[in-house]
Amino acid sequence: MNEPHMRAALDGQTRVFERVIPCRNGVRRHSLARYTPEFVGGVVTGFFVEVGDVSVMKSAEAELLARLEALERRSEIDARRLLRNTLDRDAAVRAALEEASRQAAKDVAAEKRRQSTFLAEVAHELRNALAPVSASVSLITSDSLPSESVQAATRMIGRQARHMVRLVNDLLDSAAVDAGTLSLQKQTTDVRQLIDSTLEMCKPGIDSAKQELRLIVSDEPMLLDADATRLTQALTNVLNNAIKYTPPAGLISLTARRDEHQVVIEIKDNGVGMPPWAALTIFEAFSQLEETADRRAGGVGIGLALVRKIVELHRGSIEAMSDGIGRGGASTSRLPRA
Repeated sequence: MNEPHMRAALDGQTRVFERVIPCRNGVRRHSLARYTPEFVGGVVTGFFVEVGDVSVMKSAEAELLARLEALERRSEIDARRLLRNTLDRDAAVRAALEEASRQAAKDVAAEKRRQSTFLAEVAHELRNALAPVSASVSLITSDSLPSESVQAATRMIGRQARHMVRLVNDLLDSAAVDAGTLSLQKQTTDVRQLIDSTLEMCKPGIDSAKQELRLIVSDEPMLLDADATRLTQALTNVLNNAIKYTPPAGLISLTARRDEHQVVIEIKDNGVGMPPWAALTIFEAFSQLEETADRRAGGVGIGLALVRKIVELHRGSIEAMSDGIGRGGASTSRLPRA
């Protein structure tokens, strides 16, 4: 078995090779041999033999190979499992994305319906205001109309014009808030001044409906760091809403008080009311309760949404409450004290 290596060494070649050596006790041992030619005057005169027992190394090598094979098998199994889990997860993700896409499409369609309804209501509201204006203009231009009728028609034109101006202003202000371009001119303001300005705006409507307004205003100082014009606009919208949905001779109360950190303004009425769940959405844009509201009162669902935006710009909050249809309603605004 060694002869080919010996002849190669005698021919001047260095040979390195392994051998398995069977022993008497049946154990197989591994050796590593090296034959190195010896040259004298350029002629091979023999060779050196080095032999080492590498059984321990071969055993470790075999164990390592076995472990590597086991690891490869395990890695293959893990890889298959990972691939399967990934595919399952991807399928779940795809299903979730498809469901989210369907829900988003539904939400977009619902939002489009709400906005379409809102635009239709705006057009309806403006048309309702313009129709009597147009008719009054025709009457005023008539030479035979009595002066009293001209004055009545002129007053009616003024009312409708103010209504259209409020509607357009609410639309523009709401868009400015959404776009982040509405700036507040804040200064220290007494809540009583806000209430006086609000009553000045709303008193004609209260008198026209012959409603009773009950004021309960604390004597304590109630100062706010606020834009008085914007907060008056918000309070006016809330109070006008109460006037709109409270029957003639009905009762409306406005309460203002302060607590440790806030000023609390509450407006209550004994009007048409609403389902308790509706209070959660009444301050959202385009929100209307057609099944409960008296549609003759008008409204496009933007005024109260603007109220919430103005109150929140002042770091405050507003919520609505009602015990149900026909049981009146209330709104509570909370604003941080100056």
